[in-house]
Amino acid sequence: MGKICLSQRALVAVSGLFLIASNIGCERLTNAVGGALTTSTDSEALRPLTQAEALADYDTMIESIHSLYGPLEYKERRFGYKFDTEAARIRQELSLAKTEDEKLGKFYETLRLLQDGHVSMQTPFRTDKRISIVAVPVGTSFYVDFINPNLAAHGIERGDEIIAIDGQTPEDLLKIVLKYSWWGNAESDRHMAYMLFSRPSYMAALQPPSAIAKIEVKKANGDRTLARIPWIVSSPFTKTQLRPMVASLGSLAQIQGAQIFSEKAGALNEARAAATDGDTSLVDMGAVKPYYWSRRIQNTFGATRVTPDLERAKFYYAAWTRDVSLGEDRAVNPLKIPDEFPEVFAALYRYNGKTVFMMRQPGYMADDIVANLAVYSALIEQYQPIADVLVIDQTHNPGGSVWYVDSFARLFAPKGLNGFVQFLNNDRKWISSLLSWIGSLDPATLATSPTAQYIRTTIAGIETDQEAGLRLTREPFAFGPTPIQRAAPITWNKPILVTIDELCASGGDAFPKLMQSNKLATIFGRRTAGMGGSVEPVVELPYSRSKVNLTRGLFTAYKPDGQYSDADMVENNGVQPDLSYSHTVDDFRAGYPAYFKALSEAATAL
Repeated sequence: MGKICLSQRALVAVSGLFLIASNIGCERLTNAVGGALTTSTDSEALRPLTQAEALADYDTMIESIHSLYGPLEYKERRFGYKFDTEAARIRQELSLAKTEDEKLGKFYETLRLLQDGHVSMQTPFRTDKRISIVAVPVGTSFYVDFINPNLAAHGIERGDEIIAIDGQTPEDLLKIVLKYSWWGNAESDRHMAYMLFSRPSYMAALQPPSAIAKIEVKKANGDRTLARIPWIVSSPFTKTQLRPMVASLGSLAQIQGAQIFSEKAGALNEARAAATDGDTSLVDMGAVKPYYWSRRIQNTFGATRVTPDLERAKFYYAAWTRDVSLGEDRAVNPLKIPDEFPEVFAALYRYNGKTVFMMRQPGYMADDIVANLAVYSALIEQYQPIADVLVIDQTHNPGGSVWYVDSFARLFAPKGLNGFVQFLNNDRKWISSLLSWIGSLDPATLATSPTAQYIRTTIAGIETDQEAGLRLTREPFAFGPTPIQRAAPITWNKPILVTIDELCASGGDAFPKLMQSNKLATIFGRRTAGMGGSVEPVVELPYSRSKVNLTRGLFTAYKPDGQYSDADMVENNGVQPDLSYSHTVDDFRAGYPAYFKALSEAATAL
């Protein structure tokens, strides 16, 4: 495929779009591995929070967790603690903290108790110390996955094993990171190793001992190199700080779905922009191409990138526009079919005497979801007749809209499927959001609309369950009038392999969950991150002005028997592969040919 041609059209605004009721307020830590060098000055210093102010903010955060955090009781069961007991202990430590950073760190330590990759806090005033290197876990050790070309003279290269930073091992440093930060489960938490070279000031125990880092690495041949590289200090008043990626929306039917809090992936996303085609790496979360794709892989396996026919894409754009209006009481106003469609990675190659067709789904956020679905539909129609098996690459997928996830899964379900459901936190905030959704529907059809009736029933259930003292609704919410999803306008009906890894999160957990629970595909790779609930910004703390995002429920795939257990939930569990695969150091350094061979073997054996 050629250059990316992103449609700038908004998502089709119709009442049939049943989107997850959340808005993560996702933030991005910009410039984390870029070349800009910025230092703070004394004139930029702020008056630190007083002890009373810090404690007031802390109490506000705790109360928000009590009232709005859906999985609280689930977490207490799973991890064997009482949240209030632990929060009281940390509050006592906060009352003794001296510096602003020490105080802020106690907030993060508290949120860490939840072990929830969707939970986050964005602080408007802080500094970070950074070096333009990204570290990743491979096997039991940590390796350089990216280094800014400006640092090449220091002798550190991609593939070098990191032995020590300022005399501390990566494993010991990661233990400090994980005191304050988290992702989804033990496997994905190890990717927090990127913070070995990106250290926020609130991680007091992680602060470098001097302005120059001493970095010791071991080459593939066993030689060791010691580099001395200065830490770069970012200013809280520059563009290198957190900035919102998703704006808050008023209507439930318009709100995009939960995706990972990308402070954890910010450095990776920045590095991705500088990565070269010939040597891609683990920095490619949400990238169009798979992280392992390179000219070397393409040439070795004789793969050919393919695109859909434009007229087919236009046909399916119209088909999906009609599809989203089904089940509602008014037709969708036809929109102009775009002239340009988003780029979707797809490729064909021969292996073991079979033709393999590969499509990548990098994430479930898009300028125009219908346009993306149209491209996938056109690819299926065009290449299903000549392919024996489909590989859906869903690695490094940060998630997005639940409506997009459900709709994408329908492309591979000729008989339809059981879609997503979520047990909601019983609170008035959900009721307000649901009432806003009703307000977005056509007033002329409210009396008979199945969507409106379903929302009213859900609201009544929340009120009843809240009076009964239940944290979560007894009945799960299906994001629409029914949890049973019909087949898409076109479907794939041959064997399917879905590739996953520990950097699949939220919607990236959701799609393989649907495919596995509906027995639509074989799942290959490593357990997904386990971020299983919708997310919303719930409070801005009154003194620090920090913004807290919390998970508002627990989601899973619909079960017709109505019997759900903690093991069914995506949260912390993720999706276990049917066929497990872990990268080796040799393959990581070589650019992943063994991995690509393994997934090709698995696909052609179906």
